[in-house]
Amino acid sequence: MKKSIAVIAISSSLLSASVFAAQYGVAGCGLGSELFSPGSGQIFASTTNGTVLNQSFGITSGTSNCTDDAHASAEVRIPRFVAINKVNLADDISRGGGETVENLAAIMGCEKPASVGSKLQQNFQAIFPDPTVTTDRISDQILAVVRQDAELAVQCKQIG
Repeated sequence: MKKSIAVIAISSSLLSASVFAAQYGVAGCGLGSELFSPGSGQIFASTTNGTVLNQSFGITSGTSNCTDDAHASAEVRIPRFVAINKVNLADDISRGGGETVENLAAIMGCEKPASVGSKLQQNFQAIFPDPTVTTDRISDQILAVVRQDAELAVQCKQIG
């Protein structure tokens, strides 16, 4: 019986590790992926992930690097990003640049974050018309501004 449980535990950890191997190394997501880089000690990462079922918790809760954001489209990722960074994004867009604008540009696959910041700054009132504007409206406006600009529409490769 103990051998069966051990075999199931080992094969489950290997199966779940293979699901996320491309993004986080062979140990997969979980606390181990946060502590050990894909190029180092994957046996330690795997052991850490198997300890107290933190990998299972991460997959269930979407924490500990257990998200599929890397494969999600910009249209899916932008509203999440805006929801988490709304206040800082508004500040950075009002200034025409900053960390959140650079990260937003990276999500959209833009080659020149400064151009994105400048264009968003010019359209600040359309993006943030009032303090109660919704995340979806902000996201839609950002995408509309980028898509309507001839230069940005070409250089931002992650949006359609």
